[in-house]
Amino acid sequence: MALLFSTPVVMGLLFYVGIAMTSGGIKTFSASALHELYQAPLGAATAVLSAYLFGAPLGVLTGGFAVNRTARHDLVAAGCFVCVAACIFMVAAFDLPMLVIGLLFAIAGFCTGFVAPQRDMMIRSVTPHGEMGKVFAFVSTGFNIGGIVAPIFYGWLLDHSSPRNIFWASGTLALLTVATVLVTGVEQRRCKARI
Repeated sequence: MALLFSTPVVMGLLFYVGIAMTSGGIKTFSASALHELYQAPLGAATAVLSAYLFGAPLGVLTGGFAVNRTARHDLVAAGCFVCVAACIFMVAAFDLPMLVIGLLFAIAGFCTGFVAPQRDMMIRSVTPHGEMGKVFAFVSTGFNIGGIVAPIFYGWLLDHSSPRNIFWASGTLALLTVATVLVTGVEQRRCKARI
């Protein structure tokens, strides 16, 4: 229990919650929000969402090749989340053509995917030998926690406020996730210094 509730592992859990919450707003509610904001046909709104969904696996694949050439996984992951937040904030702040929104979604999806290998390497580096399964099982529950909270949170926002707030909230959660990444990175360097 001491290991699971140590700072780097708890930050890893919150990191996974942040990823799930950020992605949950985009994947589940962006089509409805775009439909309400622009009176866009649902087909066009879901096509924009598809750009995000296609960008994510391309990001994972590219990130997998890049992760072995990266020493500071925390800075790469933080940069990706800042990029995600910037793309989503632009959708929230401006009335943009659907083609531009699709491009921003594709970039955000790519950056979200690119983080995955970096994330796994960060968690691996702060996990003691022989404890990998336990730690990954614990931090992975962050996806479930975020998956439970996100639909309730974003559904409430869509029902009780401007559809733009879906994007403001998703971008803000991406920025908050940066803090968990940076704290995990500090702990990663401490673990390396002890070896």
